Amino acid sequence: MPNLILIPPKGLYATPMRGPRGHVFPQMSLAHMFSDFDYHSAYTQACRMGAFTILDNGAAEGSTVTPDALLKIAKDLLPSEIVCPDVLQNAEETKYQVKCFADKATAFKNVHETIKYMAVVQGVTLDELYDMVDFYAGYGWITTLGIPRWLISKFSKAVRIDLATWVKQRYDDRFEIHLLGTNSEWYGETRSVGRYAPFVRSIDTSLPYNLAMVNKGIWRVATETHLPVQRPKDYFIRDYKHLIKNPFLQDNIMTLRRWAKGE
Repeated sequence: MPNLILIPPKGLYATPMRGPRGHVFPQMSLAHMFSDFDYHSAYTQACRMGAFTILDNGAAEGSTVTPDALLKIAKDLLPSEIVCPDVLQNAEETKYQVKCFADKATAFKNVHETIKYMAVVQGVTLDELYDMVDFYAGYGWITTLGIPRWLISKFSKAVRIDLATWVKQRYDDRFEIHLLGTNSEWYGETRSVGRYAPFVRSIDTSLPYNLAMVNKGIWRVATETHLPVQRPKDYFIRDYKHLIKNPFLQDNIMTLRRWAKGE
């Protein structure tokens, strides 16, 4: 059953933090956002509360930070997992970035032994994707594979489930698998992952918030024909605190959590 990791907008950072019986929800943090005081404070608190926190490198946001800056933030934050440098849709450049990052990553792990590293599976052909996985298998310090959302637009709706299944069959428990983002071209992906690829560890998303902003329920858009709802450009700029009162928000979150359970 995948963990659902939410990416809230400004005003709702790191929420929800706690669930029933004191459970601390996992968190996704974006490296390029740590210059924002509120953002920094929220995710620092999340880490101190023991939340499993992923530190993303910002590539998918178009705001990549340098490897040195990424590790500087990690030293301050002490996240659970760091996303290695990558280049969207470019397998060879991503390999090069990971090779250059290897010495710094292992040195950091020698000091912070519990740290995990996620490497992103990039490539524009299936063979490139498979080759990337084989490449990462040669680096013992890489413990997690991140499968990006853009693959759905390039290949097919089920490509991430198919790739995750291939990894599981080929490498068994060598890697944990995380789905980087959700793609509005297939709102029902989380439900299918919960049903057919329950070994996927986690999925991060801003989808419940994006839909609530336009007063839409995910249960409806997943079964009807709708234009894709994109995350607004001011997502991390405008204060969306008022959204907490939107009835679609909690319903969308609860629906996605059920879907992640395969319900």
